[in-house]
Amino acid sequence: MRHLIAVLTLCIGFATNANAQSTQPFTTEDVLNVVKMSRSDITADGAFVAATFWTDRDRKNVDHMRFGDPTYISPSFRKLVVIDAADGSVQSVFDERVQVRNARWSPDGRTLAFFLLEGDRYALYTYDRERDRTRKVALDTDKEIASNSTLEWQPDGSGVLIALRASGWREASLEAYCELSFGPTIVQDSRNDFLAWDAVRARGSLTIPALVDLDSRDVRELLPEGRYSGFKQSDDGRYLSFTESSPLKTAYERGKGTDYAIITLDLLSGGDAHALREE
Repeated sequence: MRHLIAVLTLCIGFATNANAQSTQPFTTEDVLNVVKMSRSDITADGAFVAATFWTDRDRKNVDHMRFGDPTYISPSFRKLVVIDAADGSVQSVFDERVQVRNARWSPDGRTLAFFLLEGDRYALYTYDRERDRTRKVALDTDKEIASNSTLEWQPDGSGVLIALRASGWREASLEAYCELSFGPTIVQDSRNDFLAWDAVRARGSLTIPALVDLDSRDVRELLPEGRYSGFKQSDDGRYLSFTESSPLKTAYERGKGTDYAIITLDLLSGGDAHALREE
């Protein structure tokens, strides 16, 4: 009986402590400190996962006055890690939180490529998983990497597909944004093909697709500046398919105002393009 009373007393004590803890208020500080995980990519054999850990605190200080500025990149710091799926061990790529995007594993699962924000521009980096070593890929071009750039490995692992900005894109885009934000009174006239703000925001989708050789750092531009999406490479790396969009006017109805084309590009024959479908 004494043992039963002791056990009941212990259980009541635990229950009392649990209830006491559950009544503690969940503050805004707690909200900002909740750690979240986002999966970036998994190796082809499923052995390793590239992921990021972040909190809402890591996304503060957004300049909302820059909304609509195609050159602005809002802060979003994260802890980039590699997780061993077999034992759950975690290896940090950087000691500190950094602003990264588009982490992608090479076909053999040994190298992780990603974009790292340096100042107001992204740089291309690789991480050697076996050597635990990062390397900045100094591209042989004066064009900057687009903030919305795709990042896809070539099937043989020799390089990656990225998107660049045209020379003068940043200056022209910032000038267009500042003219609407701080210039004279602006009239949005629906008789024009594009409303002024729509035209400025649309500049963010202008890119130049390019292939980067990771050994030589050579950059091969594949297409002129345009609006491209949905890149997919053939298994042998010869063909590249994608969608090209051509805005015609500001759309007031869904699905209107833009022409689309599905195109294939032969990367070995000097870049011959063939439209599969246009609408």
